[in-house]
Amino acid sequence: MPYADVNGIKLYYEEHGSGTPLLLIMGFTANATAWESLIPYLTGRHRVIAFDNRGSGRSEQPEGPYTMAQLADDALGLLDVLGVDRAHVHGVSMGGMIAQHVYLRHSERVLSLILGCTTPGGPNSVQAAPEVVQTLLTSTQMTPEQAFEANLPILYSDNFAATHRQLLWERTQQYAHLRATPQGVQGQMQAILGHDTYDRLPEFRVPTLVLHGDDDQLVPTANGRILAERIPRARLILYPGARHGYFGECLADVARDILNFTAEVETRSSAPA
Repeated sequence: MPYADVNGIKLYYEEHGSGTPLLLIMGFTANATAWESLIPYLTGRHRVIAFDNRGSGRSEQPEGPYTMAQLADDALGLLDVLGVDRAHVHGVSMGGMIAQHVYLRHSERVLSLILGCTTPGGPNSVQAAPEVVQTLLTSTQMTPEQAFEANLPILYSDNFAATHRQLLWERTQQYAHLRATPQGVQGQMQAILGHDTYDRLPEFRVPTLVLHGDDDQLVPTANGRILAERIPRARLILYPGARHGYFGECLADVARDILNFTAEVETRSSAPA
């Protein structure tokens, strides 16, 4: 398995396809396996780079606290190791927070931002109901079976969960050995609690696509609207009925929207002045 020495730790990563680099950043306690369904749609146009954040999966899970700046530097350090000067950067949930900090730390490295089911954080964001947050946090200490049952209605609409239940459970079993350790969970949560980009969003000068399920209960959809309103010329796409796992439930539509967006960005950037 490929590992990169980045920012003082070993990060697991994988590459697929060829073309303009597209960096995928996953969310809280999740890892690169969560991109498996989406990646095949993207590889015809992009050199897709996916990795496990510090504190998740196959990457090292040192004691925290972690910070968003540190997690962003991990992502940038991986691009350095791979010889990538600029990339489209797509993050979901916590990964979307990290993506914002990647841009704020080194805007020249970012061709475009794709921010999925994420938030500006801080006091101006819209918080989930306390019981939803509590379910997420306690599920990290449950058995895989218990965590699956607890998180299923947070991630997917009732209809999608019912019709895909067996497949989703099989994937949970397949990757249960990659669950984050307690120190990884705590470190990532500390980074999330310190995230607040609200005041700096008007500074963003990069093409930005905001994607969100319109029934997201974990990161309420209003946060996507805030990002799209405060980032100049950002575009918002909502997926009807989808919850926090919109990119799995609306897979083909999400892939189409991402590819259309990156193609448009690249066409504009290569056009004569």
